[in-house]
Amino acid sequence: MTSFLAALGLIPRGLDLSPAMIGLAQGLYPKLGFDVGTMTALPYADDSFAGLVAWYSTIHVPDDALSLTFAEAARVLRPGGWFQLAFQLGDRVDHVSDLAGLPVDLDFHRRSIEAVLSALEPHGFAPATRLEREPDRIGRFPEASRQGYLLVRSEGR
Repeated sequence: MTSFLAALGLIPRGLDLSPAMIGLAQGLYPKLGFDVGTMTALPYADDSFAGLVAWYSTIHVPDDALSLTFAEAARVLRPGGWFQLAFQLGDRVDHVSDLAGLPVDLDFHRRSIEAVLSALEPHGFAPATRLEREPDRIGRFPEASRQGYLLVRSEGR
């Protein structure tokens, strides 16, 4: 996503919890900026960004940390800034212990658009656009669940 945004002429920063993933990203895109960090304690100053993207990131955030995640997004986003989210729709948590033949310990939190909007609203986010999409079973990465997309705007803290 960071490379895509840079190709549009923006100056993005990528963030990941895993130092190994940041190392891979820096190796692939040495001219772009990447940081190790968590969405519940973003390593950026207040009002640092005009826009944020959480592209299938919040699916790994437990329900009890979702409010803090959105509070951090509101903190680093300038008033009037945009926040785009993509996530899998549902009302369950799926645990995965094997992914592509590798041992992992991952939870996938499926949420409705209404649940995500309800979690965003106390932090000053207002919806601008929402989209629900059916699974795409064609292609390199077939999907089993419906997908949700939200574009919200910060109305300030």
